[in-house]
Amino acid sequence: MQQVTGTHDSPFNVYSYGGIIWHLMQYSTPFIFLFVVDAFRAMDPALEEGKPHVRRFDASDILENYARPDAARHHQCLILSLMRGVESFEFPVIFGTPGNIYMLTTEIYRSINSRGTPEYQYATALAFVAMALMFLLLLSRRGCCAGAAM
Repeated sequence: MQQVTGTHDSPFNVYSYGGIIWHLMQYSTPFIFLFVVDAFRAMDPALEEGKPHVRRFDASDILENYARPDAARHHQCLILSLMRGVESFEFPVIFGTPGNIYMLTTEIYRSINSRGTPEYQYATALAFVAMALMFLLLLSRRGCCAGAAM
């Protein structure tokens, strides 16, 4: 590492919020790709090739004009990512514990297993918060899909 960066310090600390977010993004990307790939397959290939007879769009025009019919699908991708982030346990416990970073799931685990006396009431309250958040996300998905069906 010293030959590349000139220092003994790591350029990126995986035991930080950034490291946890990086791993969660890597974990969610394949699922999001599977949801969004059909919208991009439906695009006109001439836009990518830059044919002179086709007006070139910037990225926001392409996303707005070609991905708008799949807006419900994109909303579902966002909800899926949020749900996977809330329910994730392994990355926060592996990469967050050394840096004293506790997320919702790891705090529930820690309140039961890492203290002298288990704090079941505290863990139950946190689990209820997670369940309520998931319920709100599901309601959000339902409202999005109902609006897209009209």
